[in-house]
This record gives sequence, C-alpha cells and structure tokens, in this order.
Amino acid sequence: MPRFTSQDELPSAMQGAWFDPNDGATLVVSGSDAVFQDAAIRYDWFEVEEKSGALCVNFGIDDPAREDSFARENLVGLVIDPEGNFHGFNTRFGCTFVRNQASTSD
Repeated sequence: MPRFTSQDELPSAMQGAWFDPNDGATLVVSGSDAVFQDAAIRYDWFEVEEKSGALCVNFGIDDPAREDSFARENLVGLVIDPEGNFHGFNTRFGCTFVRNQASTSD
C-alpha cells in the first residue's frame, strides 16, 4: 500500500469541510492538513488503499512510544465507503461525516 508523507495531499474526494450531523463533530481536510474538532491531526505519514470499493486512508506516526496516545487522541483513519459515506475513526469512536454545504456556497 502506498505510503505518503505529511506534506503530500490527502485524496481529493476527502478535501473540504465536513460535519457529523449526529453529534456536530467537524473535520476539515485541506491539502495535506486534516483538522478534527479544531485540532490538527499531527501525523508523520499516511497510507491510501482501495479495499472492496472503499477509499481508505490510515494515519501513522514514526515514534513507537507515542503510537498508543496517537491512536486515542486523533482520527487514525478516514474511509469513503462504496455507497459514498465518509467515515472517520480511532480506537475509541467513529463518526460519519457529510459535507458542510455552508462552506461550499458563495
């Protein structure tokens, strides 16, 4: 699976402003930046994989001593499933995002 650095752009399908209508959680993906709930996801690399029709991004860090805290404090994965639903998750929870239409209308 291809591995990219934190300087590479995340997939174009994931770019934009998103929110979870169930709990109001927000996600903004802009270029290589991903901001969840107003906090930047500080990753060192990400992998992109297409699996059973889903576009999957997994975030990671290079410091093994911080892996557990990273997995609890950040979104560690983003998935656009075959039906077009956009999900984010970590070891404690998951969100389903919809595009924030207010951010795309001018």
